[in-house]
Amino acid sequence: MANGTIAFDTLSTSGQISGTVKSVDTDYLASGICTCWIHFNQDAASITDSFNVTSVQDSSTGHFLPTFSTNMGNATYVGHVGYEPEATLNHNTHYIDSRATNKFRSTTAENGSNRDITSSSSSIHGDLA
Repeated sequence: MANGTIAFDTLSTSGQISGTVKSVDTDYLASGICTCWIHFNQDAASITDSFNVTSVQDSSTGHFLPTFSTNMGNATYVGHVGYEPEATLNHNTHYIDSRATNKFRSTTAENGSNRDITSSSSSIHGDLA
């Protein structure tokens, strides 16, 4: 069975909850969705779950570099990071400190020193190439 293509400019719904028709331009959908996310265990250097990530390099303590399956259109995308607190951590920071069209680097630190943690997550919003 061959796969086909559906082309449309606006997505509409009958608005069954409010009773009013809702519509959205597909350009808005394509630009507004999360284009990459990853949940990563820095202690074991393993991907727990991900979307649009082909691999991860554990470059050093507290640093990991996810590589995109599909590259971003530019390196000005927005990244969000987080972590699940561990009982032994305090004054923890987690941030994206470098961006490229094919990957980004995420860093986790505690009290100014880089540290691996078991539950790290990042999401990217931006245009795909």
